[in-house]
Amino acid sequence: MFSFFKRTPGVFSLYLLISLARVSHTLDKLPADPGFDRLREVRTDGIRGVFNQSLSYLDISAHVGPLITTAFELQYSAIILTLTTVFFTALLSLLIFNVVRVEIGSRFIAIICGALLMLIPAAAESTLGNHGSLKWPLLAALCIVINAPKFRNRYIGVVLVLIFFTGLSNPFAFVALSGLTVQYLRKSRGGVRNERLIVACIVVTTLVQFFVWHSSGVGSHIYASATFLPWNGMGVFWWWIWCSPVVMSIAVLLGLLTVWQRRTEQRVYAGWLATCSLVLWILMYWEAGIKDSIAVATCTLSSIALLLAVHSIKPNQFQRFLFAGVVGSFALLSIPWFSAGSYLTETPNWRDEIARLQSECASQNVQRGEVIVQSTHIEFTCDEIADWD
Repeated sequence: MFSFFKRTPGVFSLYLLISLARVSHTLDKLPADPGFDRLREVRTDGIRGVFNQSLSYLDISAHVGPLITTAFELQYSAIILTLTTVFFTALLSLLIFNVVRVEIGSRFIAIICGALLMLIPAAAESTLGNHGSLKWPLLAALCIVINAPKFRNRYIGVVLVLIFFTGLSNPFAFVALSGLTVQYLRKSRGGVRNERLIVACIVVTTLVQFFVWHSSGVGSHIYASATFLPWNGMGVFWWWIWCSPVVMSIAVLLGLLTVWQRRTEQRVYAGWLATCSLVLWILMYWEAGIKDSIAVATCTLSSIALLLAVHSIKPNQFQRFLFAGVVGSFALLSIPWFSAGSYLTETPNWRDEIARLQSECASQNVQRGEVIVQSTHIEFTCDEIADWD
């Protein structure tokens, strides 16, 4: 089922290097949100903590890394969390690479598509540097996989495993059906077995998430606070992650309409990805407003859709210039955001803080201490520190 992974160690190594480069300055940083909560949940409940419902929905992706981290000493928690997040993100990039390669046959374009998951502006601090946000790269990968007819028919087992992890990590996994539903309705009854299975699995995981949410008593807006309008001093970073998915998705869909009579499988595939990006952007703007973690999914999908759409055009001189301009603009705009912002860089190194607490517990007559991460205060008792190690 996963045999194609064996043939791509070089690509996987490249993705690991890109990911590590983006978090090189924040490897030992712990994000203020979710802070230390997920580690305490899985340390207390063990494997059951992976299915913790404290968020008012299931997010197993936010608990797998902490579960692994509990096997190590407390002072290495931030590093292990970052490394596990980097590993899982690189694995998703490798999956995207294989999907695009199967669909369009271009290894070079497939490598770029996989790398975009880690190169988009928000990825440094909202995915690679934050173990609590893996649900959005998972959703982006699910959209890319489900809307790829060649890949999903050849590797249906991979698709179902991804649906399980994404559906039980992200309550909005049903967005991935935006393109598949139309494909399903256009097929004959005899050729939709895999599509029915995919739809059924997503419906089941969505119903599970709905039951968890309904039981929690939380309102329709899962996120407690949201910003819906631009604010004073809103920089290029925020304008980019807010507006670029809409602009790129609409450009792809309009371009597809203009060549509908000469449409190809690659152009249609790009259109489905643009549709998923646009649907997700609209839904999540209503739900959470302007949010950088969600932009990891919308920017990835719209960027890959635009790249596939431009690549599908016959490369005359003008189109090559346009393609170079799109890629070059994206690269130049991404340079200032290659590393995480102050949200992570201005927080203390986790090992130093734990070493300080251990020293205070050993040399001073104190029973507890705290680590301050941005506005989050993480309290420890000396007994907890001793028990952890």
